[in-house]
Amino acid sequence: MNENLKRLFIQSLRYKWWMLLAALLGFLTAGSAIGLMMTSAYIISAAALHPSVAELQVAIVGVRFFGLSRAVFRYLERLVTHSVTLRLLAQFRIWFFTALAPLVPPQLAFLRSGDLLSRVTADVETLQNFYIRVLAPPLVSVLVTGFMAALYGVFAIKLGLIVFAFMFLATLAVPVLTAWMTHRIGGRRVDLESQIAILALDGVQGLADLTVFGRAKDHFKRLAQLHDEFIALTKKQKQIVALQESLVGVLMNAAVVAVFMTAAPYVEKGLVQGVYLAVVVLGVMAAFEVFLPLPGAVMHLREIVCAAKRLAEITDMQPPPIRDVMGAMMPVYDWDGPPKPDIGFADVTFSYGRSEPPLLQNFSLIIPPQGRVILTGPSGSGKSTLIKLLLRFHEVGQGTVYVQGRPGMQYDSDFMATRVSAAPQQLFFFSTSIRENMLLAKAEAAPADVIRVCEMVGVHETIAALPEGYETRMGEWGVQFSGGELRRLAIARALLADKPIFIFDEPIANLDAEQEERIWEVLAGLPRHKTVLVISHRLPKQGMEKWQVYRMEELQHYGKPEDSEKILSKKNL
Repeated sequence: MNENLKRLFIQSLRYKWWMLLAALLGFLTAGSAIGLMMTSAYIISAAALHPSVAELQVAIVGVRFFGLSRAVFRYLERLVTHSVTLRLLAQFRIWFFTALAPLVPPQLAFLRSGDLLSRVTADVETLQNFYIRVLAPPLVSVLVTGFMAALYGVFAIKLGLIVFAFMFLATLAVPVLTAWMTHRIGGRRVDLESQIAILALDGVQGLADLTVFGRAKDHFKRLAQLHDEFIALTKKQKQIVALQESLVGVLMNAAVVAVFMTAAPYVEKGLVQGVYLAVVVLGVMAAFEVFLPLPGAVMHLREIVCAAKRLAEITDMQPPPIRDVMGAMMPVYDWDGPPKPDIGFADVTFSYGRSEPPLLQNFSLIIPPQGRVILTGPSGSGKSTLIKLLLRFHEVGQGTVYVQGRPGMQYDSDFMATRVSAAPQQLFFFSTSIRENMLLAKAEAAPADVIRVCEMVGVHETIAALPEGYETRMGEWGVQFSGGELRRLAIARALLADKPIFIFDEPIANLDAEQEERIWEVLAGLPRHKTVLVISHRLPKQGMEKWQVYRMEELQHYGKPEDSEKILSKKNL
């Protein structure tokens, strides 16, 4: 069995009894349809002999029973089957997101946003067909095959063998033929769906850039080509499934003819009563209904295997290793020894790829508790990369990163969430209200706290002037607001989190002179017991005595971890 398919099957075993109940109800539904057809045939055949009504009472009651029970069993089967499907889908989502969460963001940097979106949505949604479209039809068909072979064997062993042979062909041969004819379609459709999602999302988010550089036409032409290929494959898939369903119909008619030709001599010889001839013939017709979904099951299986493979590319990843995590909520300091850094980089070398030159080379910096540091330098010197290394978005090539005295290999994202308030350079806001975006930093914050931090950065008046105030929806990435407003909201959100360490990346970008001065005052006025790191191209015009300024080029001259102590003594932090 395919390893990814085996994994899904193991996940599904949690609901094995529900699945067996659903399969049993499906079998009872099919059995009721077969019983209804056979008892109806018996009544019509027997009525031709003009018996008394009393002789037909049992058959009449049977028709009523099977007619009602078919509807009841069908309802229960759909109820249980969809319940199982939704439970399994929830289980698959939990399994996938449990594996995904520890990987964000360092292990997923290779994925484009549209590709990740496709895996999170379309691929996970594809797994919902695992039971209802893939497992259930074969289970029901096997049960019906065994039941019909046994039932017809009561009339004559030869009849039972004929029915079994034709149903075996419908159960096995038709799906195998379908698999052979569609072995490239299902997987290709899943890949195309992912590529279409990638291009569609890139087209929406990057429309302005595509238009400016004159590439919008080429981009959407490529999207149209993939869409046309997807539609063509879908059409071909439907045609093949329709052909295979027609083949099931051919097998049904062949089985009817074979059963009739075999049963007729038995009736002629008196071994089988004549009224049962129509019964056995029409019963076969009713039974073959359960084999119609089998070709489609093969198609869905192909798609599920491909989707599971794409998901496994993520779930099989290992999160960054964490060693000796103590779980303490207080700073990890040895107060009897030398001061441990709240933020520290010791001889760090890092590049974004093996073939890329190092962005950071022997970089060392120590910011002790309660430090106030501004880090400046030219664009591309690695300032924003330092934040990514602190948050373990990337792993350092060599050297050590410290947060509150703990080396980087000893903390994870949960550790950072309790210690660092960050306002990164790239801002993200969800397409929901301002208030809800602010509460991401501190879910239990009171409305007054939200207003207070917004007043501190000078954005409260703008929000209050809006018709819906703090309930105004921001749009994806905060498109409803200007860059300066988003920057101040991001700073306010970091202030609301109120962690021991504050990190601000380009906090004065997109701000005018008055707003810039106000933000510097807010940052300089943070409580003294907080550690503050600001990354900025521009320095404050006033209050420089409150800050210690480092330049990126100065911090990459030391080749050994202990040399970072020289920086500390040199700058008198």
